[in-house]
Amino acid sequence: MDVLDPPQAALSDERLLAFAERQARPLLLGIPADGDDRVPVPVEATGPDVPLPPGLHRMLDSAPYPRGRVDSDVPVRTRVLGTIAAAAPQRFEVRSAVNPHRAYPAAHCFYSAQLFLLTAGGAWHYDASGHLLRPVAGDAELDRELDGPASLAVVCHLGSVPTRYRELRWSLSLCEAGHLLELLAQVGSAHRLAVRTRRDLPDAALLDRLGLRARDGWTPAGAVELDAPGEGGARPPAAGPDTGMSWAQVLFERSAGRANKGFSPAPVPLAATAAEALLAAIGRAADGVPSAAESGVDVVLASRDVEGLDPGCHLIEDGRARRRIAGPDMDALQRSFAYPATQMSIAGCPAALLMITDHAAAVREGGERGLRLLQLRLGAIAQAAGMALTPHGGFLRPARSFDPDPLAAALRLEPTRLPAYVAPLGVNRFTDLLLDVRR
Repeated sequence: MDVLDPPQAALSDERLLAFAERQARPLLLGIPADGDDRVPVPVEATGPDVPLPPGLHRMLDSAPYPRGRVDSDVPVRTRVLGTIAAAAPQRFEVRSAVNPHRAYPAAHCFYSAQLFLLTAGGAWHYDASGHLLRPVAGDAELDRELDGPASLAVVCHLGSVPTRYRELRWSLSLCEAGHLLELLAQVGSAHRLAVRTRRDLPDAALLDRLGLRARDGWTPAGAVELDAPGEGGARPPAAGPDTGMSWAQVLFERSAGRANKGFSPAPVPLAATAAEALLAAIGRAADGVPSAAESGVDVVLASRDVEGLDPGCHLIEDGRARRRIAGPDMDALQRSFAYPATQMSIAGCPAALLMITDHAAAVREGGERGLRLLQLRLGAIAQAAGMALTPHGGFLRPARSFDPDPLAAALRLEPTRLPAYVAPLGVNRFTDLLLDVRR
């Protein structure tokens, strides 16, 4: 197996685990700072493009976050298209090095997670930049097809990430897909649709239906199935009072921390209301996710300055900071990072999330698909947490370029368990002109 290739289901457990251990240690991969050899997304259209109606995001303007819903009088087909539109570019940050920004993060805004709409009679690729659907299978009429159930499939195109990222192309793409799937599930529910997330798609059949080839770097991630609410209604609304923001504002404002010539948080604590929303969101996103020892994810909150919470590391269970455990402080997190403090100053962040996985358990129980599922879970939990912080002026900054071994030692983890995702949390300190690029 070439080190640039994604793991394949036919590989032995030993080689799958070796791949997993390499991508978990980015500082050992020798990733150069420069170089961009991305290739265009290889999607072959089977018919003319279908432009989407402008202003779909405005349906969410009158839906208070987190419990508000789009008016039930809006046709189901329009609500499905509105859910798709949530994956489009949201804003352009004038002084940011990478643009435009969407409601979910991607490494350097490469956006390798691609979205496809599937119905009974056809399939379309969503061109987020052009705000249009491109048919890739069948000859059905889109408007008629959206009268019935639809699925939004997320498929990763590794070629959208430069090869200099090596094994990280696979993990970064799938982690982004986890973010996107959680976003689509939440927004589908906000559009008053019945929502079901699936991560067990038949790879070969799905790629064949979409006209995609695995040798072109395509890796299926999952799907969000949408339908008109039936018995049981839509996804249960988030707990807690309305925040004063609409769903549209939360998607527009979601941030990984805005900065000008170097990242640093505002020197303020994380408010108790923000922490409560954060913990509840993690609890909902992680509902049913097994522990790291069972090839799942353990989430730890490292607290430095969180109102109502003692400093130190806390294991999050059932949406609550249940108990104190040994772990690193923010200075230790700073030392573990690939970036110097002059570029990314995180020691002053009031808190951080550490997500812990067990690659050996994932390979043992699920092989390549087990490793894939881990990345999707990481992304889903982080997306839910980041959205919950947004109404409180907070940010969640995804980070994968760090040395996990000193952090694992501080957490006193077993040899097979490692922090796989670190997310510093805080309040934005830099304000700049944000250009609205929604269609």
